[in-house]
Amino acid sequence: MKRKTREKTKKAHPLLSYIPTTIGSFDEWKKRWDKQQSTEERLGLLHTLMISDHCWSRQKGVPFLLEIADGYCDSEYRFRLAAEREDSWDENKREAAGQRLMIAKKAMSVLCAKFFKRQTDRYGKVSYLWWWALEDEGICSSLFDFFLSGDSDCVKNCNRRPSERDSDQPVVLQFLKDFSKQGWEFENFCEQSFGSQDDTIQRRLISYRPKFIEILTWLGTLQWLLSQQRVEVVFDSASLGKLKEIALDKEYQLPSLTNHWETEHRSPRNIREAVYAKSAAAEVLVIYGIRHQERLRSEKFRRILKTKAEEQSRLAQAKQLEKQSALLRAEAERLLKS
Repeated sequence: MKRKTREKTKKAHPLLSYIPTTIGSFDEWKKRWDKQQSTEERLGLLHTLMISDHCWSRQKGVPFLLEIADGYCDSEYRFRLAAEREDSWDENKREAAGQRLMIAKKAMSVLCAKFFKRQTDRYGKVSYLWWWALEDEGICSSLFDFFLSGDSDCVKNCNRRPSERDSDQPVVLQFLKDFSKQGWEFENFCEQSFGSQDDTIQRRLISYRPKFIEILTWLGTLQWLLSQQRVEVVFDSASLGKLKEIALDKEYQLPSLTNHWETEHRSPRNIREAVYAKSAAAEVLVIYGIRHQERLRSEKFRRILKTKAEEQSRLAQAKQLEKQSALLRAEAERLLKS
């Protein structure tokens, strides 16, 4: 009896009176974003993109989030308004900038979860959430704007040495490593295909090679280019031009041009000086040049050997024909005598 009384008086769960609804599209989500001004509500809306597929649109969401996340790994000073930079010790101004930075960081976390992430299944097969973007020229352009700073060997919005507590930076670094190889590895990169668009996409990715080289330089993996089988295809004129630009534009500590006892901070005068300064781009150029010359020499040597082999074969055939002719003449003479 007491048990039944307790069941009757037990308070109903508060969620039972709630009728669940979802944000049905990215456009609807964006309207809510534009209306909300509080930091907490905007952070909540960004988290909604991370956990819900109903309001996620990769074509609309990725460019939007790239704009919001720009500068996420800078200091809060990057997010101060011009008026807020006048008094750097004003706590309210610092807090406002800090909240903007917090929103930018959250936007980047959403990008890592929904776009930059590289996945591996239990069988070891790798898949890429961003693979579809190679087909979208606008998305690729937004990615280069997001990561390339304008300096030939500098990448922004990424940290090469992330802290152990930073779970997003390793994802971004892996993305850059995979993405920067697409100018050369598109054919064998993934089992996925864009069908008839493959050739168009590959030509566009090849045109991006100078930008990919900037990323490879910053990552410190430029030597990867030399591991490719067909270096004559890898190093097209645009790639060679970008490597030379990187090698000669950067400044190094080099011997002084006016005093041989001293050094000075300056750009190399030529590729040899750049190699002396340990420029990775210059080293790649020199190794490529040696390989290219050796390839030409080997091809010329093979042609000579082939010509000699053909000549020897022709001479052997001529000797054989001459021998056969002599036998036929001898046989003819024998028949005439008989």
